[in-house]
Amino acid sequence: MTRQAAHSGIELIERDHQIFRSLIDRLQAGLNRGLGEATVAAHKAELLSFLDGHIEFENRVMRDMNYPITFTHVEEHEAFRERVVTVLDEAGKTVSGPNIGKILKKIHDHHEKYFDAVLCHYLTDKYALTIVDDGLGI
Repeated sequence: MTRQAAHSGIELIERDHQIFRSLIDRLQAGLNRGLGEATVAAHKAELLSFLDGHIEFENRVMRDMNYPITFTHVEEHEAFRERVVTVLDEAGKTVSGPNIGKILKKIHDHHEKYFDAVLCHYLTDKYALTIVDDGLGI
């Protein structure tokens, strides 16, 4: 799936997806360079912190916009986060370093394609909504 094909159409959500992918790249680069455990742990913590903020933002948008399958999407967010944590826990153990970024991106792409795309279509179709970055962050 190309990044263009996965584009959500909601500026702020798409920006977060791009940031998440860049954090994955940063973690992968650290693993590839053999950075110390403390640095890799800091990259992992940053990635999870960002993911938690993004999930909180999306959950709030879904509730505020009366998204009809909010409950299902929130459950998927929980499962998505668990999958990410599982892969991060394996980083440097049983999963070889070069594969961590690929695995995390596949997990993200699946979520984006099957859950976020539906949410974004709902928001743009029902509300003609474009969530833009007001400079305040999420």
